[in-house]
Amino acid sequence: MSRSSFYEFEDLVATVEDATWIVPQWDSPESSGSFSSRLVSRVLKWQGLELRRIPRVQPVPLNGHWDLMVFFCLTENDLKQLRYMPQWRRHCSRAVVWIGEMWLRKVEKFAADLRLFDSFDEIFLDFGETAEVLSKRLRRPVHYLPFGVDTQRFSPLPDAPERTIDMLSVGRRSDANHAALLDYERRMGIHYQYDATWLTDVHDFADHRRQLIHRIQRAKCFLVGPAKLNVPEQTLGQSELSARYLEGAAAGAALIGESPRVAQFQDLFDWPDAIVEWDMYSDDSSALHSLLQNPARLRRIHNTNVVQCLRRHDWIHRWEDVLSKLGYALSPTGEARKQLLSERADELMSPSHPHANFAEKVR
Repeated sequence: MSRSSFYEFEDLVATVEDATWIVPQWDSPESSGSFSSRLVSRVLKWQGLELRRIPRVQPVPLNGHWDLMVFFCLTENDLKQLRYMPQWRRHCSRAVVWIGEMWLRKVEKFAADLRLFDSFDEIFLDFGETAEVLSKRLRRPVHYLPFGVDTQRFSPLPDAPERTIDMLSVGRRSDANHAALLDYERRMGIHYQYDATWLTDVHDFADHRRQLIHRIQRAKCFLVGPAKLNVPEQTLGQSELSARYLEGAAAGAALIGESPRVAQFQDLFDWPDAIVEWDMYSDDSSALHSLLQNPARLRRIHNTNVVQCLRRHDWIHRWEDVLSKLGYALSPTGEARKQLLSERADELMSPSHPHANFAEKVR
């Protein structure tokens, strides 16, 4: 599940660039293996038992040469998969790596493998504090690159569905906030929708994204918080932007929750009411109550969030940032997408648009 938004980014790049996918394949756990392992497997099967073999990544033969190779990792451990692409650096003129989640506590544990970064021209990280630390330890330029979102898919306009969910919580949440929301739901009769189970795997990431989009587009308010907010023993005080902020804003929901303490957040979400602050350890639901009692403010937030994301937070904007660091420009297809998003934002801001009165003026 945690890789779903990054698959979305990879799909976008494939649509705007002449891209080639290089995807290491896992061998089948059911493949034969050695004679001895087959013999042991048959004996165990005869006794009603089963031997499950751990699948292995198969080496990827590279044929051809590319101007740019982008190696995307969810975590730093994915870098070790480079061993399955022998002499990969000879097959590309430039190379960058983009890591979605690398916590500061992992930097020292990964110290022996930091040399893996030396093969790349530029390094991008979604975590600002980690990017700052690594920039002082690596011999290659390190850049903070925040999450993005497919704003074309997440935007509820022009045919916005009715927002029938008063408060939506997806994924991680604090126990204090959840208890306050359950109490507020009981007292006020609001529609509070939340995940009652915790699933980490999805069968089809596209289906998962569609379901997420449909839910947020129908929510007035969306609970957000820093990455891994409910496992402080893993974050050790590090507070980073999670994808939920972008997903909620792009779908037009009002964000309510705690802002991450990463310095760049104020630049990314610098418009009025970008987030309605609610401490993650608070059981006071007055911030939500005040918001739900002000429909005009809610509508303004809904549309301003959509406009801001169309202008600044689509995956195409992140891809443009990557290319600019290398001296490259967007492809004509990429420029066309960026222009289309800008036109949609302009349309929403037009006085003739039915929602125009509720959108804040944006840059």
